[in-house]
Amino acid sequence: HRNEPYTLVLDDEIIKGTTDGDGNLEHYIKPNCKGGVLKLAGGKEEYPVRVGHLNPIDNVSGIKQRLNNLGFNCGDESDEKSEQFSEAISQFQGENGLKQTGEIDDATKSKIESLHT
Repeated sequence: HRNEPYTLVLDDEIIKGTTDGDGNLEHYIKPNCKGGVLKLAGGKEEYPVRVGHLNPIDNVSGIKQRLNNLGFNCGDESDEKSEQFSEAISQFQGENGLKQTGEIDDATKSKIESLHT
């Protein structure tokens, strides 16, 4: 979503802005923030924003949490693999120059870790 208006809701703070030419946004998050939601497409798309604890990246749920935070909508954050999860992985792989398999491999996991700091 390049140059797209967004609304970022963090706890009770509402931040409006526009993504940059690469589709990224960057904001300071207070250390005590519990999380929130990123709204795109005029509120038609919502992505949860997790702050603080994340499940380990070796768990499907941990990968889903990180991909959701990076804007690749995996849907729920359970440990169950789903079609939406595979589509999100494939989209992430395509946008990051990786082979689009829709499956988690070491290269994909490493790229997620390097982007999700």
